[in-house]
Amino acid sequence: MKYRDVMKKDGGNLGWCIPVKLSYKGKEAIITQNEGEIAGLCISGKDIIKNQFDTLIKHLGIDDANNLSDLYNYLWDGEKVITTEMACRQCTWFKTCCAMNENI
Repeated sequence: MKYRDVMKKDGGNLGWCIPVKLSYKGKEAIITQNEGEIAGLCISGKDIIKNQFDTLIKHLGIDDANNLSDLYNYLWDGEKVITTEMACRQCTWFKTCCAMNENI
């Protein structure tokens, strides 16, 4: 049995790679976060490969953030970035994720 089979049935996530939906002032992005770093970025259905953090803060319109911790913990123009953790099966990359192919 593979992780993908379990996640389809039971939900949840791997714990070390967490899909997160970010929302700020009507703009949204989906990231996968692995050990505090962006491992994947999707904006408007487009997979962003290069300069992920810079692309993310530009998309959200937040120039002063230096890292994900800044995005999560500070107010920007009086508003917080809303973060919503997602189950793996809701992740943009669920069908192609290499970790999901691993046997349990």
